[in-house]
Amino acid sequence: MSNSQYIHTFTSPDTQDVALYHSLSMDIVYYNPVLVHYTLPMGNLPDNNSPIIQPDIQPEISVMYLLLTDNCNLRCKYCTVQYNLGDTDIKAAPLAKIMNTATIKKSIQLFRKLVPSGKKASITFFGGEPTLNPDGLQTALTEISQVFAQDEIQVFMVSNGTAITGKIADMLVQYQVFPIISIDGWQEIHDQMRIYGNNTGSYQDAIDGYNRLKDTGLSVGISTLVGKHNCEYLPEIVSFFTNELGAFNLGMSLPHVKPEAADIPIEILTPKLIASWETARDNNLYIMQIGKRLKALAEQKPVLRSCPGSSGWSMIRILPDGTITLCENMGLRNKAVLGNINNHPSPEDIINHSETMDWNNRYPYNINGCLACSAISICGGGCPYDAFLKTGSIHNPEQRSCYLSKHLLEWAIWDIYKRVDMSQVTEGLPRFAVPTREQRRGILPRELPYFVSGGMK
Repeated sequence: MSNSQYIHTFTSPDTQDVALYHSLSMDIVYYNPVLVHYTLPMGNLPDNNSPIIQPDIQPEISVMYLLLTDNCNLRCKYCTVQYNLGDTDIKAAPLAKIMNTATIKKSIQLFRKLVPSGKKASITFFGGEPTLNPDGLQTALTEISQVFAQDEIQVFMVSNGTAITGKIADMLVQYQVFPIISIDGWQEIHDQMRIYGNNTGSYQDAIDGYNRLKDTGLSVGISTLVGKHNCEYLPEIVSFFTNELGAFNLGMSLPHVKPEAADIPIEILTPKLIASWETARDNNLYIMQIGKRLKALAEQKPVLRSCPGSSGWSMIRILPDGTITLCENMGLRNKAVLGNINNHPSPEDIINHSETMDWNNRYPYNINGCLACSAISICGGGCPYDAFLKTGSIHNPEQRSCYLSKHLLEWAIWDIYKRVDMSQVTEGLPRFAVPTREQRRGILPRELPYFVSGGMK
């Protein structure tokens, strides 16, 4: 048996069986400890000199967030945009409240040139609240339809749902946009954090917008920020979303470490997130932030990036004034800025920018202390912005992601084990067992959303 630093041992909480897990290849072998003198099938696996540890990853851009406005009709207590705009310790970038037509068109045209040939592109309308710029939304959708073929791009919109008019709903249907509405739970929970400026809750307006979109026949996702206001009830919230709102896809995001309105210790949050995943899986509901880690384990395809989770660093965000940044929260701090769309940068200016190269080099195999971690291939390194806030550098681990990923991995290993037959014997001793692809896939829902299902046949 190899003594590789990448082989980790997990002991079953319920039996005497043990799992060996290779953190780079993501191979799993289950065995009984009496077989320690046997040779288990974990030889010829990646080790210290393997190319997988320092892959030659070139930057690419295939994801763009277009912030149509930094204005919002809500004053959510955990809003990072408002926090960064109002932080007296930084000089926040001055933003235009509304992205104008010229900036929208230039952004989409540059993005089209950036997307590698044959790569599926993704544009997400974001904010602020993007529906507060309906003319900009219409301009963007028209421009996208003119520069991209329908099968070349997926278009999303993240909204608080409170300003969804019939006109906006019809627009999203016409251009086949996938809307994602922010809902944190039932009304009592949602209205603790997601409030208007007069401190009244936004739940009923959000639900009305959500239902207006569903009534058009659109598939509508839900985005939930998990924190102190809803942690205790997360599995029940998942059931509520499934049974009462008919959800089929869910995002569960950790709150950023600042502002601290929703922050909760990850040690308390993690078991609730795992229980939520089990509830969601049983209801064929996919939770994005957990699912991308578990999908990586099921497919044995490492996740190198937490945000947005690709090989090369693949996301740019364009702020309302045309500022091009790799992260809107960093951009609001005048960091990770690549230029301004109104200064007519070339694709080469963006790809070869020192900030792009710096962020492209941020993945777990390059982060200090990550090589010895069992969850290195499913973690993605966590949020660069939160790592920066905590440590002053994006190149340090984001510790909450570390904790969550390690515990998700252990849960998954023993969940896969439930589908593995350990009853076969050889000379009176239990045999080792290697899970099949289908057994590994059992950690996921039966069906995955169309925009994440590639590769799972």
